[in-house]
Amino acid sequence: MIVKHDCNENWCCYSDSEQTQSLPDISELLSQINSLPKTLKDDRRSLVKQGSLLGKTVIAKQPRDKLRKKWSRLLSLVASAESKKTFISLIEFKRKGINSVEPLFVLEKRKLGMVTDSWLVYEFREGQPCQADCLPEIVEVLNDIHSKGYRHDDPNLGNFMRADDGSIFLIDFKGRARAGSFSDYYDFILLSKSNADFIDPEQVEQLVDFNRASFGYFLSQLYLSYKSTRSRLKELLRRRRSKQELN
Repeated sequence: MIVKHDCNENWCCYSDSEQTQSLPDISELLSQINSLPKTLKDDRRSLVKQGSLLGKTVIAKQPRDKLRKKWSRLLSLVASAESKKTFISLIEFKRKGINSVEPLFVLEKRKLGMVTDSWLVYEFREGQPCQADCLPEIVEVLNDIHSKGYRHDDPNLGNFMRADDGSIFLIDFKGRARAGSFSDYYDFILLSKSNADFIDPEQVEQLVDFNRASFGYFLSQLYLSYKSTRSRLKELLRRRRSKQELN
């Protein structure tokens, strides 16, 4: 499905096995990514740039948060790291007819066998971020993803775009493998919680048949509670470290 296009001492470039467009060498690709003029996001979690590359308007994304985590680096010894996983998901989505963006290539830098830097590059697609009135269509998109063996894992409204032809497509997602009804409930409950300022949870429940007595629903609630507790603990530890550094 993906092929190794080029490698040097540190970096490797991977592309879709069905891609027909030739790619420059890695040093040229890195130079062009660094020269992309528009920065869409630049924070602790990620760096996202936009500009022209390969004769196309592209988005280049560097997942900083994942690259910093020691556990993520260790896992990359035996499994695909964040950028490559997303790239593979994009290719699979394309094959299975899930409306998303066109993957171009992924770059990975390794040290001692671990991924320490990476770039995911895909073609920019025109569209407008979805608002609350897109909810019925978003639910349909999530149902389609679930039926094809995936869960979204990050269903914020801004991750769903309305194209010029009126269709809804995905721009940012985890593309995790579906794990039964747990995955479905998790996506739909997270859709309510992560967009609580715009979406009434009852709106989602009217569109989705929630069976609160099911084991999948119970697991999804348990996992959401765990993630919420973990997030609060991380924030407390971050604040404590900040105070210690100030003192």
